[in-house]
Amino acid sequence: MYAFHLHLIMSLADSVALRAALLQLGISDVYHMAVPFEENPPDVGLWVEAIDAKYKGVGKQYGKEEWDSLLGEFMVRYGVL
Repeated sequence: MYAFHLHLIMSLADSVALRAALLQLGISDVYHMAVPFEENPPDVGLWVEAIDAKYKGVGKQYGKEEWDSLLGEFMVRYGVL
């Protein structure tokens, strides 16, 4: 599986439109920061944990294993730190 990395600056409306377009193209594994709030609320706690570790020095820093467990199943990730 390939992961493509695009670094785009866009409004929330553009971001939502991009996700809709990717889904319409058949790319079903699209992770946007709306996913934790709308589709997978348990991810919110993992994001808080990762941010606290990185910016507050609280807890274990996220490594490949932790990021793969959070984002590994998705082909496209955007709007993510």
